[in-house]
Amino acid sequence: MNKETIKLDITGMTCDHCATGIEKLLTKNEGVKEAKVSYPKATCECSFDPTKTSKEEIISTINGTKNYRAHPQPLPKGGEQRPGYHTANPLTYGLIKDKSKDMKKNPTEAENAAWQLLRNKQTGFKIRRQHIIGDYIVDFVHLSTKSVIEINGKINDSQRVEDEQRTQWLNQQGYDVFRFKNEKVLGDPDGFIQEITSILSNKQNTLEVSISSPFGESQEGANASPFGKSQEGANSSSLGRPGGAFDLIIIGGGSAAFSAAIKAESLGLSTLMVNGGLDFGGTCVNVGCVPSKNLIRAGETAYHAMHSNFQGIKPKGVDIDFAQIIKDKKKLVATLQEKKYMDVVSDFENLTMLKGWAKFKDNKTIKVDGKEYKAIKFLIATGATTNIPTIEGLDKIDYLTNVSLFDLEEKPESLTIMGAGYIGLEIAMAYNRLGVKVRIIEFTDRVLRTQTPDISEALETQMRKEGIEILPNFRAVKFEKKGNETIIHCKCPDGSFTQIVEKGKVVIATGTKANTSQLGLENIGLELTQSGHIAVNEKMETNLSNIYAAGDATNTPAFVYTAAFEGKIAVENAFSGTDNKADYSSLPWVVFTDPQIAGAGLDEAQAEAKGIPFEVSKLELKDVPRAIAANDTRGFIKLIRNTETDKLIGARVVAPEGGELIQQLSMAMRYGITVKDLADSFYPYLTLGEGIKLAAITFGKDVSKLSCCAS
Repeated sequence: MNKETIKLDITGMTCDHCATGIEKLLTKNEGVKEAKVSYPKATCECSFDPTKTSKEEIISTINGTKNYRAHPQPLPKGGEQRPGYHTANPLTYGLIKDKSKDMKKNPTEAENAAWQLLRNKQTGFKIRRQHIIGDYIVDFVHLSTKSVIEINGKINDSQRVEDEQRTQWLNQQGYDVFRFKNEKVLGDPDGFIQEITSILSNKQNTLEVSISSPFGESQEGANASPFGKSQEGANSSSLGRPGGAFDLIIIGGGSAAFSAAIKAESLGLSTLMVNGGLDFGGTCVNVGCVPSKNLIRAGETAYHAMHSNFQGIKPKGVDIDFAQIIKDKKKLVATLQEKKYMDVVSDFENLTMLKGWAKFKDNKTIKVDGKEYKAIKFLIATGATTNIPTIEGLDKIDYLTNVSLFDLEEKPESLTIMGAGYIGLEIAMAYNRLGVKVRIIEFTDRVLRTQTPDISEALETQMRKEGIEILPNFRAVKFEKKGNETIIHCKCPDGSFTQIVEKGKVVIATGTKANTSQLGLENIGLELTQSGHIAVNEKMETNLSNIYAAGDATNTPAFVYTAAFEGKIAVENAFSGTDNKADYSSLPWVVFTDPQIAGAGLDEAQAEAKGIPFEVSKLELKDVPRAIAANDTRGFIKLIRNTETDKLIGARVVAPEGGELIQQLSMAMRYGITVKDLADSFYPYLTLGEGIKLAAITFGKDVSKLSCCAS
C-alpha cells in the first residue's frame, strides 16, 4: 500500500478539543490513514495514500475551515518561535495562560468597556479577549480574520518599543493589529464599535473572496452570536460535515441546552444552538429560580426586620424601596446570565449560537428564519412556559405571569394569584412580605395539592398568619375588566357564585406547558405525551433514533438541575456510546416558602400505592434543640423507612431553611443507608441537622423524653 507522511504546523488551536476536531475532519478523507494532532505542540502528523489524496488537499482541508491555518514543516531554524498560539515551552505557556486568566478577571476600565461592546452581538463577530498568541497576550482577537484589537492608555518609550516588537511579530504571523486609545472606547463607544465592525466586515469579505470553504457558502448575518462562530459557522462549521451539517443541533437555550453544549464541546462536536423566546440561559436565570429566590430573600429580610422571635428585641419597622429591589434583581440576573452562561461558552471552538425559532422540516433538517440547517443528531431542550387556562375574558385583562411580574418596577397595590402550586406560593409569600396585599385562588381543596395534607396545613397556617387570603375550592369562570378593577367571577365550594374585585394585578400561576407546539414535530412523527411533553426514556431517547430531548419540555421532573443532567447524558449517549440513565428515585426538591418544604423519595401515599411495607417517623421541630433555641419551632421532619430492610425510602422536611437538610437524606436513600445508620451517626449539637438523627431515633423511642444529645 502506498503511504506518505506530511508534518504540519497548525495555528488557531486553543484547546485539546480543537486537535480532536481536526483529526476527525481529516480522517473523513478516504485517503487519510491516520492523523495525529497535538494542541501543545501546534503540530499535525498525517499519514495518507497519495493515490487517493494529496498534501495540498490535506492542507486545504484544514485551511478551508477559516479557523485554523496549516503550514508545512520543517520548523524555522535558530530556535525561533513557531507561528502558532503556543510557546515551544509548555511550562512557559502555563504561566502565560495563568496570566491571561488573571487579566480576564481584572481588566482595565477601558478594556472592560470594550468587552461589553464587543461581546453583546453588536458586531456580529465572535471576539475573544485576553487571548494567547505565541508568547503574547492580546486584548482582543477575531480568529478567522486574524485581527488583533488592542486598547491602550498612555505608554512610555519602553512600552512603545515593546508594543512595536509585539506588533511586528504578530504581523509576521499574519495578524493585523488595530490599536484604540482608552479615550476612544470610553468617550465614543458608538464610533469605536462602528470602526471595529467595518474593519472585520471588510476583512471577512476579502477572506470569502480569496478562500472558499469546502463546506458550502458563508452566510454571515446579523443574527450570528459573538459567542459562537459567525454565521459562516452556521452552515459551514469548521468541524461540521460536508454539505454544512453539524454533528449536533440543540434547540433551546436554557440549562439543558448549555449543559449539552458543554459536553458536546468536550467531545469535539460541531454544534449549533438555536434559541428563541427567552434570552440565552432560559427560565431559571432569567425569569425563574434566580429572580424568585432573590425576591424571596428580600421578602424574608423585610419580614424578620418587622417580626422578632425574641421578647427583648422590639422591631421598629422597615423602609422598603421596591423599585431598588427590582433594580438589584435585574442586575443580579444580568450578572449571572453572563457569568454562568455566556462567559462559559465564550471560548468554545465548535459552538455556533443562533437566535431564532427552529422548526423541523424532516428529522435531519430544521429551518430558522427561512434558512435550513442540518445535523446528524438533535437535542430538543425548549423548556416550558406558563399554561394559561381557557377562561372567559382572561385574554381581555392585563394579567401577569412570573415572566412579567418579576420585572414590574412599581409595587402593585395587591395581587390575586391564580394557582397554589409552588410557583404561586413562592410569589405570594415574597410579595406579601414586601408589602403587597395577596390573595390566592385555588380550584382544589388545599395549597400544594401534590403533597400530603399535613404539609399543606403547615404551610397554609403560616401564610394565613401573615395575612395572605387563601380561597380553596374556588374556580374562576369569568374575568371582566371595569375601569381599573378586574372582576373575577368564581364558583364557590358550596356551588354558589361570587365576584372578587381585584384593584391591583392578576397573576396566572396555574402550572406550565412544554414549548413543543411550534417545532413542527408533526413533520417528523415525534411522540408526545397527552400533556404535550416529549416522551423520553431514562436515557433521554425519543421514539426517533437521532433525536433526543431534555429538560422541562420532556415528561421528566421539571428542575434546573435535572435539566442540566439530562442535557449532559443525552449528548454522552448520542455520541459516546454510553448507556447513562436518569434515576430520580431519590431526587431532592425544595419549595422556597417560609418554612421551606423539601422532599426526596416517596411519601406515605406513594409507598402504599407501590405496595412497599413502610413505617413513618414524624418529629416536630419543637423537639429539636436548635429550633427551640432559635424560638422558631415551625414545622417537622418526616422519615419513611422500608420495614423489611430498614432503608430510608422517603423524607419530607417542613422547616426554616429546611432545604439545607434534604440533600443528606437524598444521599442516604441513593446509597442504601439504613435508619439505624442515621440514628447512630454523629451530628453537631444545636444544628438543625441533628433533627435527622432525632427523627431516626423516633422510630423506636419518644425523643421528647430523652436528654440532650442522647441516642
